Amino acid sequence: MLAKNLLPLSLAGATLAGALFLLVTHLQPQAYETDVGAQQIVRLTDGSTLRLNTASRAEIHFSRNERRIVLQRGEGFFEVAHDAARPFIVVAGDTEVRAIGTKFDVRRTNGATQVILAEGRVQVIRPDRKEQWTLAPNQKLTLNGAPPVPQVADAAMTTSWTTGRLRFQETPLAEAVAEVNRYSQTKIVLEARRVQAERVSGVFDTGDTKAFVSAVTEIFGLTATTSPEGIRLRAREPAAG
Repeated sequence: MLAKNLLPLSLAGATLAGALFLLVTHLQPQAYETDVGAQQIVRLTDGSTLRLNTASRAEIHFSRNERRIVLQRGEGFFEVAHDAARPFIVVAGDTEVRAIGTKFDVRRTNGATQVILAEGRVQVIRPDRKEQWTLAPNQKLTLNGAPPVPQVADAAMTTSWTTGRLRFQETPLAEAVAEVNRYSQTKIVLEARRVQAERVSGVFDTGDTKAFVSAVTEIFGLTATTSPEGIRLRAREPAAG
């Protein structure tokens, strides 16, 4: 399909509105969660940083032997301080991601777990199945029932949410809509099937649903109607006569 380019509609706001900065000051388990459209930045006592994305929840369990974070839902970006004596482990369902000093993203959605490595090296392990993979920078691994195979990924683009923006590059419109919907209570419903696979590129502030809708309606010839179910995007009716 022909790619469609969406111009950046807003470059303001490098972080999500209402982002919270927290410091973990002791070794007792702690739980942190975000509402739709919010983020938390958690500074850990070992020098690591956890950034929780929209509608996410994580529990932090630190001990003298290991640093363990359980991602119960949503998405987290981890910047891990080097400590060879205490492995840094992120648990997402039946999957463990082990790192020493690195930057990576873990996302749980629709029953799948996705790991994207931005810097360093990590091991992705499913202990119950005795499966293990090692990722290099700009690789991703998706565990969703199909045989997992590391794939090339643009880590900077995929983790652009950490700067308060969503970057799309040749992304199917239906996927872009789903991503935008993660950051707003007002959901977009794409009813025009003919454009679901059309590809879009552009940069948008997270939570700026209005700007995204304005762009795609103009480019793809759609109409937007607000209803209790959200914003419905339909094919534009041909002009009479």
